[in-house]
Amino acid sequence: MNKNKFAGILLVSDMDGTLLNTHDVISTQNHTALTHFVAHGGAFTIATGRIETSIEHYLPQLPMTVPAILYNGAMIYDFQSNKSLWTATLPPTIAEIIQSLTGNLPELGIEIYANSQVYLWAENAWTTEHLNRENLPIQYSSTLKGIPEPWQKILLAWAPAKIEALESHLIELNLPLSFVRSEPYFLEILPQNINKGSALTRLVYASGFDLANVVAMGDNPNDLEMLQTAGFGIAVENAHPSLKRVGVFSTCCNDDHAIAAVVDWIESGLPLFGSSREKG
Repeated sequence: MNKNKFAGILLVSDMDGTLLNTHDVISTQNHTALTHFVAHGGAFTIATGRIETSIEHYLPQLPMTVPAILYNGAMIYDFQSNKSLWTATLPPTIAEIIQSLTGNLPELGIEIYANSQVYLWAENAWTTEHLNRENLPIQYSSTLKGIPEPWQKILLAWAPAKIEALESHLIELNLPLSFVRSEPYFLEILPQNINKGSALTRLVYASGFDLANVVAMGDNPNDLEMLQTAGFGIAVENAHPSLKRVGVFSTCCNDDHAIAAVVDWIESGLPLFGSSREKG
């Protein structure tokens, strides 16, 4: 058996809706496949909107061999040394935008991510569900100035139709920011030109890999740039339609052990079923 048959290949996976099933669990099949992949020379990491503390619970099941992409691309973090290797931050003017949103949209939920902490600035049903699901420790401040800078990202939470309308409005303002949708009811504000794709490019070159040998997996619009950047971008069956329209490969649903299916595909050397673009 070739102990290095996966050498030179970097597998990068989104967490929620891709690596995790609908119960927020890494299946035994996925864990076994990742262990096999890494044991035979492959490199693995995650690319997620989550923060460091939200990953800690899963670390025993994540055989990461290179640093992870966190905050939807605003941070590259090394869990082996427990330190940030690179981070992008929002401009100080973001506080004025958040203050305006708070005053004009009192039903909008707002989470502010700063220095590995989550500050709950405006609470609603969607922020409550999110923070409970990820078991995140919450910080509070009576003023925006009381939240220490720099800020890595802002998460806005509201009903899907309302968050979609808010996204359109903010984009029309032509602000020096990036906007990504990680869930139907979330809109995340990131530093300009920051996304999982730009972070993947930075990570790959720093780690000595070839983008052509990167396999990236995801399910939501915040994964789009990453799937387009990787040599092989793979949308799980439960992915948002926007990912399936851009010519990425496809694989099974996250509840059917999508990671294991992709590792099997890499090992077999056969084209992914349902692929809509040529390998190149």
